Amino acid sequence: MGFRKDFRDMMSSGGKISSKRVVTLVAFLLVTIAFVANLGWSVVMDANVLTGMINVVFAGLGVTVGEHLLKKQHGENEGYNDEYNDRYRDNNPHDRHGGSSHNHDELGDN
Repeated sequence: MGFRKDFRDMMSSGGKISSKRVVTLVAFLLVTIAFVANLGWSVVMDANVLTGMINVVFAGLGVTVGEHLLKKQHGENEGYNDEYNDRYRDNNPHDRHGGSSHNHDELGDN
């Protein structure tokens, strides 16, 4: 039961199964199968098809990571931010603002 829940969490974004993640996982599995087939049984795959599938995997991973980072930047990943704030906000000796976040507008570090 733990693996199924973890797998579902990995494939979901905001509680819904993400089609980008499913397509990326399927493309990754197909590239892996092609690689193993080439090594083990000398099955030759068309280079253009393999390159296209690898590009799908890279694009899917890039979009997913970018989406995650943008959510984190705008404070939409509440689980991560809450854990970070609870753990480090009150114990930060350099925090002169009484527990609020630092705003360094002159550095562009909002």
